[in-house]
Amino acid sequence: MLAQSVINSMSFYMKDDKGKSIEAINIKMLPRLKQAIIREFEDEREKRVWFIWSNQYNAWWGIKSRGYVTERKKAGRYRYSEALEILRKENSIVEDIPNVTMFRL
Repeated sequence: MLAQSVINSMSFYMKDDKGKSIEAINIKMLPRLKQAIIREFEDEREKRVWFIWSNQYNAWWGIKSRGYVTERKKAGRYRYSEALEILRKENSIVEDIPNVTMFRL
């Protein structure tokens, strides 16, 4: 949504050499568009539900990081930032094979 408003503010109309009206884009606005797209992506990613899989225990992380469950419907649901923090903490222990992986719905 924000990205679309940035795109709308970037474009303008001008005449080509035959007098035909064409839409043009102000390329100086591209960094602003890039930031808007990144912000929208990050906002959307944070809204999604994420699950955490333990490679060590072959099970899903439980609710509130308590224990492990084999059925996904019983698994804990995490915001992106929570899941990412868990991955960073857990995967810092093992270098070659990650202890945990995260999945989204």
